Amino acid sequence: MSGVRLAAIDKVERDRRVVVDRSRGLAWSVVAARNNLSERQCRNIYSDWKRDGSKRPAQQDPLDTIFELIERYAQVESDLALLAEEADNSAAEVGAHKARLEAIDRQVQLLQSSGLLPRELGQLKVSADVEMVAATLVRIFHDHDVPNAARRAVIEALGEPGRAGA
Repeated sequence: MSGVRLAAIDKVERDRRVVVDRSRGLAWSVVAARNNLSERQCRNIYSDWKRDGSKRPAQQDPLDTIFELIERYAQVESDLALLAEEADNSAAEVGAHKARLEAIDRQVQLLQSSGLLPRELGQLKVSADVEMVAATLVRIFHDHDVPNAARRAVIEALGEPGRAGA
């Protein structure tokens, strides 16, 4: 719509905003208005991105997918916080807060099911303690030239529940 030619970096950023807006489910008319473009330009940008720039799910690294989903949940949470703030009645505000909590809960579930966050948060301390003990054992084994057979026996005993005290 504007006749001014954008610098390459500005065009990349604008195109990214078009893709993000459309990926969030906004209508073409809204995407166009937000980015000062025609609907046709927005459709072309999005089509080019799908054809050239986006990874297909089968090609995408699973961790990249998880982090992308986390970003989407963060965006939903942010949008819902703004919606709650701008709500014109208490029922709409409560609904936005409920939806926000649901988005947070789903984000936690995603983090837990992907192994990025333990299901039992108390496990964080246990994991840190185990790492500290393991590092200490490795240092002591090394400093005292503990034979490999003894090292393996200690590691096996610590790794098997109920065996460490046997």
